[in-house]
Amino acid sequence: MKQKRIVCLLLSILIFFSFSACSHPGSVESNYNTTAENTSVSEQEATKADNKDVTEIATDESNKNKETEKTTESTTQDKYKTDPVPEGNPKPIEPQKQTTTKKTEIKTTNKAGNTTTKQNTTAKKTYTCTIYIECSTVFNNMDKLDKDLIDIIPKNGVILSKRTVTFYEGESVFDVLQRVCKENKIHMEASFTAVYNSAYVEGINNLYELDCGSGSGWMFSVNRWFPNYGCSRYQLKQGDVVEWRYTCNYGKDIGKAMN
Repeated sequence: MKQKRIVCLLLSILIFFSFSACSHPGSVESNYNTTAENTSVSEQEATKADNKDVTEIATDESNKNKETEKTTESTTQDKYKTDPVPEGNPKPIEPQKQTTTKKTEIKTTNKAGNTTTKQNTTAKKTYTCTIYIECSTVFNNMDKLDKDLIDIIPKNGVILSKRTVTFYEGESVFDVLQRVCKENKIHMEASFTAVYNSAYVEGINNLYELDCGSGSGWMFSVNRWFPNYGCSRYQLKQGDVVEWRYTCNYGKDIGKAMN
């Protein structure tokens, strides 16, 4: 009798648990779905974060490349070994033989449809600039000066006083120097340096480079700026002030330190 009661009790417990499981069939599935959804959201957020990191890295790399390109562009010499020209200053030109006139073609067509071409020669536009040539730095370096040259140095150091001269459209600093020296019967010698694609002034008034020490020679400035390229590559414009000065210390004694 007692055994029957125990069996009945066990059957009751078993039936109860079976009923509970049948009454809530979706509970396990619901928990699984919730977990799966949370996992999916976490994965999406992780992916977004990874994509953001990749985008930021790509942007940083792009900015670095642009900065590198800009730096390279601003520090690269041209084919004539000319350093980049400081912003706001004229860029060098290709030197060419200058004339005081320019030629233009005039085409005319007659009634029969025949076209004839005539060349018309006109004078180039003229402008003015100021030019000055001096060598006063020699006075502070007389111990270095070749003794045979003492008599050729002007007492005040001025070889050509400041004056306004005319130049033609397209002319360079060298073009004007040549003409001025010829007109004023001042000796001037120059050579063409192919590697720099420019004329190089070796001597003026019989005073040459190295005549007053190892750091001596002629330098020019335009509007108080010493160009980092040759005089035949500097194209003049109206009102420019050109100064040719002799240095005895690589330009330091006239306001310019050479590299």
